[in-house]
Amino acid sequence: MSLSDLAVITSAANALTRDLVRLSAGRGKGCFANHLLLEGSRMIHTALNCGVVPQLLILPLPDDFIGQAGGTAAQPVCRYVAAGSAVDALLGRLSGGSGESGRSGSSDVASGASAGSSDAASGGRSGQPASTAIFMSAPLYRKLGSLESPADCLAVVEQPALPKLGEEDATIWRDGMLEPVLVLEEVQDPTNVGTMIRTADALGCRLVIGIGGAKPLSAKCVRASMGSAFALPIATAESSGEALGYLRERSCANIAAAATGEACDEVTYDFPAALWIGNEGRGLSAQVLREADLTVKIPMEGSAESLNAAAAAAILLWQLRSALRARG
Repeated sequence: MSLSDLAVITSAANALTRDLVRLSAGRGKGCFANHLLLEGSRMIHTALNCGVVPQLLILPLPDDFIGQAGGTAAQPVCRYVAAGSAVDALLGRLSGGSGESGRSGSSDVASGASAGSSDAASGGRSGQPASTAIFMSAPLYRKLGSLESPADCLAVVEQPALPKLGEEDATIWRDGMLEPVLVLEEVQDPTNVGTMIRTADALGCRLVIGIGGAKPLSAKCVRASMGSAFALPIATAESSGEALGYLRERSCANIAAAATGEACDEVTYDFPAALWIGNEGRGLSAQVLREADLTVKIPMEGSAESLNAAAAAAILLWQLRSALRARG
């Protein structure tokens, strides 16, 4: 990625601004159809580590930006990024050099149009970005983010394709692997889905299977996963019956999470295992409860009758991880 000819946008009427606002609201279309807006250098670094390369990088326009006549900037872009910062490192990676944001080596990152060129990156009528990176004025930049404090940078990436069950990388089923699978049946809240994907990644799951509910690679899910949705294998199943059969064929014990189960810290687990988490209101379907090899619950104390689905998944995955490690 070349970060030369860096454009600057200061107008809300700019075509690219309008397209980015729609994308940030989950309504991307045209050149941004099937794209995601990532917030923060940390998540963008995670995406890069997983081979997801930003098509457009968006930086907040600094208060001390200096433009000059002729559509060029008086200072290179690294002038406006703190040396050694996460954004500095990100610029270095995107420009393909060994240095940081063009401070060393041959990857000199230049700035581009002056702050007065409000349509510098309009890209014509289609709204197609004319450059791979832009500065955006603070009021416009704040419109794009969902965080109370704006992220240090934003990036537009293409939404990865979500494989169907059986199309995922076969190496996750190689002999000797006992790491658990997480199955989400009709979980509707994208924040719950993203949080559970993040937990599954942190606790060493080999695969997440989604059946209905929120789309695991939607913008809200990816945001809640903090990028783990790019790192962890995820597949979708058409039905619970399909997933149950698929897991049985691979000698996975199907473990259902339900209030009618046995205490999760008093049972013996077989591995490999798949933990099933159900809908926030209805729980797991009758089919899963009927066909599961084991049904477990979290012992509850105090006045709380239940836990949030994501919290329950975290506790049960930790229990599975502890049981697996105890096997030696």
